[in-house]
Amino acid sequence: MATAEKAKTQSIARLFRVLGDPTRLKIMRLLLDQENVCVGEVAEQLNISTPATSQHLKLMELHGLLEPVRDGQRICYQPSRDNADTAVLINTIESLEKGVK
Repeated sequence: MATAEKAKTQSIARLFRVLGDPTRLKIMRLLLDQENVCVGEVAEQLNISTPATSQHLKLMELHGLLEPVRDGQRICYQPSRDNADTAVLINTIESLEKGVK
């Protein structure tokens, strides 16, 4: 396997590992339905603590899945559609959601 191909495969595998956590997948699904949701709102809607929510969101941001959006003193998040791998992953999640319903 070529080095570039191997790096691409590893990058995609990391994204799947990040979203392999049920809470992070729920967060992503929530943000796909309601963009620019702030940390406290995510915590409330998913019934998890604010610190745990912040940790999940930060990890997802670090892996390029989310973009922070400042709203005054609050930080909200939206899916990052600029990253090609993330965009494909988002499309896959949306397609799977449509198939499951």
